[in-house]
Amino acid sequence: QEELCTGQASSSLGPPGTRFKVNKAAPPTAQITQSDSLVHLPYSAPPTDEYPCDIFLFSNYNFTDVQRELKVFSPLSDGDFTVSDRSASMTGTSFPPGLRFPTAAILGTHFIVAGTYLSQTYQSFSMWALDLINMTWSRIDPGSALAMGSWFRSCLWPAANKFIVFGNRHGNLVEDYNCHLLSWDHVTCIDLEAFGIYQLPFPVLDVPSQELGLAAFEEGVLTDFEIVCDDGRKIRCSRKMLEERWPWFKEQQRRFIQAAKREAEAMPTIPEHIPLPELPGGYDGQEPRPDPHLTPRAFHLSEPYPITLALVQYFYSMALITPLQHAPAILTQLMLLSSMYELAHLQSLVKHAMHRALSYATSVGIYGVSTLCGCRSLQIRYFFPHFPSINI
Repeated sequence: QEELCTGQASSSLGPPGTRFKVNKAAPPTAQITQSDSLVHLPYSAPPTDEYPCDIFLFSNYNFTDVQRELKVFSPLSDGDFTVSDRSASMTGTSFPPGLRFPTAAILGTHFIVAGTYLSQTYQSFSMWALDLINMTWSRIDPGSALAMGSWFRSCLWPAANKFIVFGNRHGNLVEDYNCHLLSWDHVTCIDLEAFGIYQLPFPVLDVPSQELGLAAFEEGVLTDFEIVCDDGRKIRCSRKMLEERWPWFKEQQRRFIQAAKREAEAMPTIPEHIPLPELPGGYDGQEPRPDPHLTPRAFHLSEPYPITLALVQYFYSMALITPLQHAPAILTQLMLLSSMYELAHLQSLVKHAMHRALSYATSVGIYGVSTLCGCRSLQIRYFFPHFPSINI
């Protein structure tokens, strides 16, 4: 939802590099990402009083000369609503035929309509999608899955980006239609993400918080830990932040400290042992207080510096907002890391960015990494433009 950025200009946060004013000095300009270079992907967002959900009403009639209408009901703050006719705005090289008993749903930025198409020469279950951004129709081709049989009822599974169609693959569409017979014997799942239709990820942080998180990293706020890259370069960050947002890292820290405690307990007692000092303001005690004698100060990550930097930028902002993170080679490696460390939110963001960046120049790399990470929808979306005659 583009409205997330409305009224939240970066200028309200102050100039980049001086938002926290650590030590009253700005870091070097080379370490700062300028506001005008940030990349904000569109997100899904729950409806609000300021931006409520619209209601879309689609109808088709007069099947000898098909008429299509699309009206949008927009709620107003006073409880009333306005109605706008978007019928004339719909474009495309082809349009949906007259569909009988259609089912409609919205997924991401697409309006999906599906139903039974009957003519003297052709009968099928037909699916179409209207891009609500440019108002262009396109046909969703499910291949041979629905070419035979009797299929009538369908519904959307938004969490999985799939469209579910019910019917009988051995039935006769025309006979069942004439007899008003519905079949529920078989189920077909259409992967809509393979067609570029999917629910956009929800943000963990709002846009200003994303930028403030990135600023905290670039200005070195509360840095007490270092990540050492495979080339020896170090990235300073907050250990607590890594533990909160990287479950794998937190588990490795816990195992390391347990092993260190066992070794320390096995060693002879040192008379000059210094106990932990009292903390100002007390300690809530909800979690074990870390012992600075045993807590590591650095972590070696066998990744190049740019990959590690992009990963840490994600942990601070919980988003992909820097130009570095959107570079095709970086996205590929972030996809591998998200799969390796089971970072589901990062993987959803990377897939979202890859869908938007998919082109002939990037498709080979995207296909390779999606194969390794089990992202079948990305594989299919790459595969068919290059090998359209192959059924999988």
